[in-house]
Formats: sequence, structure tokens, C-alpha cells
Amino acid sequence: MEKLKVIHVVNTGKYSGAEKVAISTIEGMRDHVNSVYVCLDGPVVEILKSKKIDYVCITKLKVHEISAVIKKIKPDIIHAHDYTAGIMCALTMTKTPIINHVHNNAPWIKKFNIKSVSYVLSSFRYERIIAVSKAIIEENLFSTILSKKAIIIRNPFNSTIIKELAKKDNKGDANSYDIVYLGRLSEAKNPIAFVNIVEQVAKVIADTKVGIIGDGELREKVIDIINCSGMNNKIELLGHKDNPYPILEMAKVLCVPSKWEGYGIAATEALAFGVPVVARCVGGLVDIVNEDCGFLCKSDEEIANKIIAVLRDSKLHNKLSKGAKRRAEEIEKSSDYIEQMNNEYIKIKRKIKMEK
Repeated sequence: MEKLKVIHVVNTGKYSGAEKVAISTIEGMRDHVNSVYVCLDGPVVEILKSKKIDYVCITKLKVHEISAVIKKIKPDIIHAHDYTAGIMCALTMTKTPIINHVHNNAPWIKKFNIKSVSYVLSSFRYERIIAVSKAIIEENLFSTILSKKAIIIRNPFNSTIIKELAKKDNKGDANSYDIVYLGRLSEAKNPIAFVNIVEQVAKVIADTKVGIIGDGELREKVIDIINCSGMNNKIELLGHKDNPYPILEMAKVLCVPSKWEGYGIAATEALAFGVPVVARCVGGLVDIVNEDCGFLCKSDEEIANKIIAVLRDSKLHNKLSKGAKRRAEEIEKSSDYIEQMNNEYIKIKRKIKMEK
């Protein structure tokens, strides 16, 4: 049987949340799908090479560049990740079926503006909208229209892989932190609030040790705020880590102060190691964190108070740690990502055959 040919169109050269999902999709479907990753040049290219994934680098995510790639590769399906890639692929006016895979719920989706209108208009060209959490569709201003084409497929999650990675790179010298932040230093992930939260915790627990794993456009601002607040002796900026799991495994608490969060994969990974999660009550985090494994909060002050409670009460920490492992198992059991994605591809493949 001839393999389906799919291009995954991504609007970055980074290796972060959406990019990891796209690569996991390609790896999980190698046996029956020929995939090509289309992206900007950047750190992700080395990852693609190491995983032996075919790729095409474009200068910018522009209609004419995507059209050229479509014309050259002649894919059966276009799998466009996030809003901009979806809109641009729709504007090519290609007859190739488009899946738009949405990984985040940025604030603009809730309001009437040029972005939200552009997206809902582009959605009429999509064969399917895949959202990583129900919040992404429910919070959209045009949810009534989008829901007709939308399906919720949670991000792929395999605890065995991350646990093996934790052992692989853990040479016994990984630092143990009371609080860990894992994510890009970007507006969405809210690292500025994280520093404020740590400052509040440190007023009560003076010897708090904190690690920030990640990099991004707010790095210099985060450094300035850490220095100005006098927290540089408590907060360690660890930068981007290809394998953050040895550090995450040894953390006492993962703090997720995001302003918005499409899914929250860092939270799921922390739970697999038995690390309690204290997070802001936004987006997909609502479907991941519960009172058995952590806390969902509405303010920086509440996040700080819950972290203090977990760090000071060993019985509470142990209870949440056990609950975290159980919650991770529940999430993993319900995670049939590749099967669900394959079903969507098959539906589109059948439709293509019928139209021929």
C-alpha cells in the first residue's frame, strides 16, 4: 500500500512545545506515512537531522514559499501547526486537504480583531481542526463555528521515555531544587511572575533553592528582575536543556505561572516523576492538575502560598507526590495520540479516494 505523503508546516525554527508534538507525530507514524517537516532555519534542524526526519527550510512563512513547497512535494495532506501556519496554508488556495493543529490559546482568540477574524475565515479551508485541549476551542470568540470541524486530541505522552532520559543523563551531579520553572522565557509562560512568586516564597522559607530551565525573548528582562529583587543567590538560570528530566525528577515542586496554556506538557511530565504541580488555573492545565496532585490558583499570591504549604508540610508533599504519579498514569492510559491522529489521516485519505 502506498504511503500517505504529509508535510508538517511550522512557523518557527525552535524546538519547543508545538515543534515537539509535530516531531513526535512524524516519528510515531513512520511506518505508514512519509512526512516532511517544513520550518524556518533554527535549532530544530539539528534535532531533525539527529532523528533522520526529512525537512525543508523556508526563509519566512509566506504564501509563495509554502506554495513552492506544496508544488515540489505534492503532499496528500498538509498538517499546519498553530494559527499562522494554518492561515498561510489556507491562503495558498491549494486543493490539498489541510489539518490545522492548534497548540495554544493566546488571548487574541477571545476578542474581535484582525487575527481572530482571519483565523475563522481560514477555517473554512480546513478539513479538520485539532486542538490539544477543549479550552482552545471553548475560549475562541468563534467557538460555535470552529467546533463543527474541531476534535480534541491531547498531546502525546510517554512516561517511560522521559524516565529513561532522566537516568541517561543523570550522572549523579544534578542539582536538587525546591522549585523549578520549565518552559520558554516568553510572555505566555510568564517568567516575570515566577520571579515575583519566588520572592514571596523566600520571605517565608529563606533557604529556598530555585531553578529556571528555558530560554527565550524575556531572558534579559528576567535577569534584570532577579538582580533587582536580590534573588540572584536563590534563583539559578539554567538555560535551555535538551534533556531537563534529571533536574525535573529531583524537584520538590513544579511552578507553572502561565498567562495562557494550550496544554501544559511540562506539568504532565512533572507528575510522572511524582513532582507536585502548582499552576495558574488557565487553559489545558485545568484538565491536568487536580487537588490530588497539586493546586490550581488564580493569583501569584495564591501560587506562592500553596508552594509554601507544600514545601513546609512533608506529609502534604508526600500525599501530592503519590497522587502525581497516579494522575500521570491516568493521563497516559487515556493517551492514544498516534491512533487518533492516524484515524484522522485515514478519514481524509478515504475522502481523497472518493473524490478521485
